[in-house]
Parts: sequence; C-alpha cells; structure tokens
Amino acid sequence: MQVKKGFRVSNQTCAATPITGQEGSALVIVVIILSFVAGIGLISSQTTITELTLAGHDSRYKTAFFNTDSGIYGIPKVVSQAVNEKSTPFLNSGSDDIPETTDVLETASPFLYFDLGTDDANTGTRTFFREVSGFEDYDSDSDISFSNDGTHDTEVDVERIKAFIMYGGGAEFASGADGSGTTYKGIYFGIDSLGEGPMQAETNIAALYVKVIGAAGGL
Repeated sequence: MQVKKGFRVSNQTCAATPITGQEGSALVIVVIILSFVAGIGLISSQTTITELTLAGHDSRYKTAFFNTDSGIYGIPKVVSQAVNEKSTPFLNSGSDDIPETTDVLETASPFLYFDLGTDDANTGTRTFFREVSGFEDYDSDSDISFSNDGTHDTEVDVERIKAFIMYGGGAEFASGADGSGTTYKGIYFGIDSLGEGPMQAETNIAALYVKVIGAAGGL
C-alpha cells in the first residue's frame, strides 16, 4: 500500500452505537395485545350470557305452550261428557268450600268451574253444561280451569257455535239408511285456551272442536 507523503494512516475500529429507550414501545405493544385478548374474552362471555338468557326464555315459553296445548286436547273431553250425560261433570260430587268472591267453583274433579251455578236444571243459573248446551248466552270469560303441575294454571273458554247435520248422513237425504244415519249430528265449539308458565310466561291457542252426538271422546 502506497501512502502519500505527509499523510498518516491509523487503524480505527467502527462499532455500532446501541439504540436506547425502547422499553416503553414494547410495553405499549404488550398492552395492546392484552386489550385485544381481553376484548375477545368479554365478547365470548357476553355471547354465552345471551345464549343462556334465550335458552331460559325458550324453556319458559315451551312450558306455557304445553300447558296451553293440554287445554286444547283435554277440555273437549269434558265438553263431550257434558253433552253425552246432559250435566256438568263432577258438579255435585265435591264441596264448594271456596268463597264465591273468588269466582271459582271447586269440585271433586281436577277442574275448577268459573260458572258458580250448582243446578243444571235451574233456568238462569249459569253452569258449564248450560253454557255448552246453549241454554245460557255465551260470555267471553273463562269457563273452566285446571293445573298441570300444581303451580301453573290453564284457563279455557268454551263457546257453543252451532249444531249441524253431519255431511253425508241419512238425515241430509231424508233417509235413515244412508251414510252415517239420522243420529249423527255435530256441534261446533270454539276452544280458547290460555296457559301459564314460569316467570309470568303465557301463551294462547284457539281451536275449533266438533262434538259428534253419540260418539265418545274429544279430539
């Protein structure tokens, strides 16, 4: 190596100068990551709470619905028995020990009648039989109640709509030998059921029931 005259070469070592003051930036990044993870956890927790709430509402609704549905399927059998026997079922087999101020007539059956009359033959006294037979004018109040589980009640209103001759029966053609014969007539009843569930849940179902005179059973 040639060195020009008048110049001196010295050996120098270049070292990288360390960058300082990075601790704060790392802390900010960690905080951001932790906040993001905490947000995901909070959203997941809130989703779980919402799902549990919806499941609870659904359970209460289904309980009320099934209680209401039992009125649609159960009360037509009571109506059928009242029409067949021409009397209110179980009316005089129990004791009326509930005060009349409660507007409920207790009987030995699992049902409670809201019509307080105790004599089906007494004109002007409302009984379940007299209403479903059309001897008393229809009212929109509930006629009968029962409890499915001892806690939640089902109230049912029964409306007698009309009587008719069964289509295709012998009476339709002035004959006693065709179709179902002259004895088969039907009565349309409107069944309005209101059922209760937990936490004041309620559902309402309306149905049309046809009672065939001389045929047993309900729905």
